[in-house]
Amino acid sequence: MITITLNNEKKQLNDNLTIAQLLELEGVTAVNIAVAVNNAVVAKTDYESSKLSDGDSVLIIKAFYGG
Repeated sequence: MITITLNNEKKQLNDNLTIAQLLELEGVTAVNIAVAVNNAVVAKTDYESSKLSDGDSVLIIKAFYGG
């Protein structure tokens, strides 16, 4: 198990979890979002291959339309 911080909330997850798997667990589709791990934006093309590590800080930002 690893512990990450997801949008300022601690979460315990299975080892070897990718960003794509995290999004699926959280019920978030990879449309109109940005993901940063340890303050570095991750390209959508890397979501499947980018594995999370113990202590990572993950930020998921959702785009909203309107004004």
